[in-house]
Order: sequence, then structure tokens, then C-alpha cells
Amino acid sequence: MLPAMKVKTVVTALDGSDHANKALDFAADLAEKYGARLILLNVLSDKPMSADERHLAAVEYHSDVLDKFDTGALMDVRGDPRAIAGMLVQQYDDAARQVHQIIGHRLVEEARVRVRGRGVEDIETMVEEGDPATRILATAKNKDADLIVLGSRGLSDLEGLLMGSVSHKVSQMAECTCITVK
Repeated sequence: MLPAMKVKTVVTALDGSDHANKALDFAADLAEKYGARLILLNVLSDKPMSADERHLAAVEYHSDVLDKFDTGALMDVRGDPRAIAGMLVQQYDDAARQVHQIIGHRLVEEARVRVRGRGVEDIETMVEEGDPATRILATAKNKDADLIVLGSRGLSDLEGLLMGSVSHKVSQMAECTCITVK
């Protein structure tokens, strides 16, 4: 007879994909069943904004993005196209980072509301920056997680096929139990 599994801390990573949402529901069910702490993690992308993210920035976050751009400073720089180009590139990078942060924080907060409605009481949200697999593994280790629950495919399916998915990397390197949800 196998010993009963003790689950005190569950980590699940969110990226807005259908598989991540299924993993969230599964992780919430387990956390509720075991009375475990549920850590909701989003890892900010350091890649350029996708077409979907640009659309979100223009439609849903336009005021945040516009606040980030210093159009006055751009108008004050006259005559030197290199200075203007440099300012535009820096402001684009800052706006892209801000959009990623807004999306990440919104994902974890919406997930918090969702799992609280399912009866989970002990919830922690985190938004990290860096390589997703590395950050998920570090979070699980730092939080002494007993279990990691991930979606099998995230939003970057093509890249996952070419370079190996985040869920595959995490499951191979995790020190705790790892469940991949399809």
C-alpha cells in the first residue's frame, strides 16, 4: 500500500492559455482538498510583444501605454534623428515591459478570484521575470513546494515544439512532484 501524499504547497504557472487555465482548476481542486497553500505564478516574457499583446496594449491598456511615452521629450529633440530613434526604442522597450507586467498582474489577480471562489483560502500571487522554466523551478524550491501543476502547452506553442516546452523542462528538473495537464 502506498503512503498518502502530503500536499502543503502547490505552485501553478499561468500564461493565459487554455491548458494553463485547466491546470489552474486542477491545482485549485488539489489545494482545496488538501488545505494546501496555492502559489499562482506568472513569468513575464522578455521577448518582443506578440501581435495579440500589441492588440491588448492598443485596446485594453492604451491609457497605460500612452502614459508611458514622453511625447514632449520627443518633440523637444530637434535635428538629431539618432537621438529621436534612441528615445523611441527606449520608450518602446519600457512600454512593452509595462504591458507584460500589466498582463501578468491581471492574470494572477483574476486567478486569485477564481480559486477563492472554489474554496481555496491560502493563496499567494507572484509575477517574476526571466526564463519561465527556471523561474517556476526556483519558485517551487524557494517556497518548498510539494507539487507543481502546469499546462502541457502555453501560448508559445511553436517555440515549444522547436526548443522544448516549459512543462517538459520543469517536469524533468523539478525536485518535487510535477503534474502536466492537457
